[in-house]
Amino acid sequence: MKQSINELLPHVLKKEVIAHIEGETLYIHNRKVYPFRDEYVACRTTQEIAQALSSMITQGGGVLQVALTSMVFIAHEMRHNRIPFSLEEFIHSITMITDARKTNTTAARATNRVIASLSEDFESTTKENIYEKVLTLVTQIEDEFDSLYDSLSDIGSSLIQDNDGIFTTCFAEHTFVLSMKKAQLSGKKIHLWVPETRPYLQGAHLSAPSLVEMNIETTLMSDAMAAHYINEGKITRYMSALDLLTLDGYAVNKVGSLNNAILSNYYNIPYHLFAISPDKEKKSYKDIVMEERDPKEMLIFQGMDITSNGVKGIYPAFDIIPPHLISGFITPKGVLQPHEIKEY
Repeated sequence: MKQSINELLPHVLKKEVIAHIEGETLYIHNRKVYPFRDEYVACRTTQEIAQALSSMITQGGGVLQVALTSMVFIAHEMRHNRIPFSLEEFIHSITMITDARKTNTTAARATNRVIASLSEDFESTTKENIYEKVLTLVTQIEDEFDSLYDSLSDIGSSLIQDNDGIFTTCFAEHTFVLSMKKAQLSGKKIHLWVPETRPYLQGAHLSAPSLVEMNIETTLMSDAMAAHYINEGKITRYMSALDLLTLDGYAVNKVGSLNNAILSNYYNIPYHLFAISPDKEKKSYKDIVMEERDPKEMLIFQGMDITSNGVKGIYPAFDIIPPHLISGFITPKGVLQPHEIKEY
């Protein structure tokens, strides 16, 4: 029997690990301490959930799952009179959570679908049935995303060649790791090169352990080493997720992605990004809301100072990657060129 997507995924990407509800508490898996500790941050209010997202307890696709689970949590709290029962309060509560990380709009677009469905017949919604309604809607969306992860990873794995050396940026999550596993299962020999990803080390803490858990040969390198190994011919392909895709074919992803895209273009190796869909509200890269993190986050590492007093830090969370550096977007409609996104 075919394994489910959730069964194929590594520990850190399983739905119930990313976020789950126990009683009056929503628990978010703490990616900042993984893989050394398997811990959760307990959130008892929507404000605490938003703060956890803002402080990078989880990121990327984790934000989507937390937002979906939060909708179930909000409905649960309304049923038990801990959050006022109204559509306006439901919208306010979930918007606070999705606004915690504004550049990536995937969570907001997914939760807006639930809000739209609730709004259509909220007059028939009661405190007693709101939980079941929201749970059904959220489960449908989760199943849709699983189907998309499956189909996109089929396409991603088909692009990979035998003996490819593949590098990525940050933690590309579901579609990326599934593509690697499917390529391996098809008999292709691959080697993954993972940059550590400063300052939170998502590459070292999340990508590399997840790939090794899936029995994929993986080498960790510093963020500055990719050119060295591309030049040696050991890295032959660049693949990543993205946080946002605009209709004019610009991609937004973790800071450092632009540097790697320029390297790939210079050495003429393909760069493909996994994209479930563009944000149709972002017609141009000029519409992107770019997140600037606290500069102090660059001056410390795991609670320790890494430089002297008086040194200033800077931390843009994301890069904007122009279309001419992109080989193609891996989408539910196949591999699309940047100029084709406007017709999506």
